[in-house]
Amino acid sequence: FVQVWLRDFAAGQSLSAAMPVFGAKTISHLVKDIEGDASMTALEVAGNASIKMKPTEALQALAPGLTAHKGIKTVNFTDCEITDAGCEVLAEILANNHVIETVILEKNKIASAGAQKLADGLANNTGVRTLSLLQQAVKSFGDDCLDHFILMYSTNITSQK
Repeated sequence: FVQVWLRDFAAGQSLSAAMPVFGAKTISHLVKDIEGDASMTALEVAGNASIKMKPTEALQALAPGLTAHKGIKTVNFTDCEITDAGCEVLAEILANNHVIETVILEKNKIASAGAQKLADGLANNTGVRTLSLLQQAVKSFGDDCLDHFILMYSTNITSQK
């Protein structure tokens, strides 16, 4: 690769033409994908560096497209540094999008307050069947959080896990 790059550079080709593209998609690229691809069925952004830098702002940017999308059934935000503030945004998305069926939020920084917000957002949701909150930085969500999930299950009959 380096020899090819040096040869192309010496021949006067632009650096961008010779260099490969590295890294995960930026938030603006993800927003464009969501808003421009009606056939998209999953948003797989586990460990995305752009989201990890500013998770709440990233979720706010993705929210309008995710809320309105009619094809995305799975969202995977594993290891994206999502906190309780991000859960408020996710709760709003889940309260208004009944197409999403699987929400994976493993290995984030969600505490009891964030899990409560998610439960509240799911209270009248008819799409989500699976919500995964495994391996959070907090080891226990507590009784208040459990109460929110019990209330959620009194109105939400589709969530299974």
